[in-house]
Amino acid sequence: MIGGVRGGRPLGLSAYSHLRTCAHRRCYTPLNSNVASSGLGNVNSYRNLCLIDGRWDMRSSCVDISLKAQILRHGFVFLPEHRCTETGTELAQSLGDLLRLGDGEPVHQLVINKASDASPNTYSGIYGDGEFPFHTDLAHWVHPPRFLLLRCLRGFEEVPTLLIDAFQLVDQAGRELLSRALVKPRRPINLRLPLLRIFRTIGDDAALFRWDDVFLQACGTSGSQGMQAVRENISATRPITVKLARRGDTLLVDNWRMLHARSQIPPGCESRCIERAYLGGIH
Repeated sequence: MIGGVRGGRPLGLSAYSHLRTCAHRRCYTPLNSNVASSGLGNVNSYRNLCLIDGRWDMRSSCVDISLKAQILRHGFVFLPEHRCTETGTELAQSLGDLLRLGDGEPVHQLVINKASDASPNTYSGIYGDGEFPFHTDLAHWVHPPRFLLLRCLRGFEEVPTLLIDAFQLVDQAGRELLSRALVKPRRPINLRLPLLRIFRTIGDDAALFRWDDVFLQACGTSGSQGMQAVRENISATRPITVKLARRGDTLLVDNWRMLHARSQIPPGCESRCIERAYLGGIH
């Protein structure tokens, strides 16, 4: 089991240690000094870069290793200009189990809105065209969707998506602290405010890390300590940069593991349009 809590005590470390070892092997050492100079790197510096056994590999296409294996090992997969002629629904269904959440379409478009034009209880309503903070999607749900799919319809190099691996945050903040830290939604869900752990186990071979400093609030001392520890370590962590700049550029993210953020929208990039979908599993 992975670093969760049952009966107030941390669970076993075996599965978490195995997954964390895989993450440590991912050294983010690109084969080009221009990429290496950016720390964790910009994965778009090579259009066919693929993480293989902890190294960026240009000799192999990402399709040489299954998407499921890549995302479970590395937390995300970037597919440049991928299957551009397909609809978002066709692409999502080809990659995994497409989820329908609520009454809306399962594949929907994210466009740039001014804060005054968006719902006040959304990131767009709070931040408008400013920078979005790091978060995991639907973190206030008891069971957030496992995988997040982002696909570029119209993009710009100037508006990258940023990623942080929660495994790193768990190591830095402390697994025991985060597995005890309780949070709750800021607003009731179905007239309830469920207590949620920042970090907990899902079965024997996965863990769920949830984070949203806007729509979650701490419960008790351990919750406050856990949230503060995560905040501090996010601020001290250099993120991975992924640029969804060309039509078809696709980012598949493990939403139980990777935090993501959007950079500020500079003038001239207001027409950015990204498709988003959620997947319950990967084929």
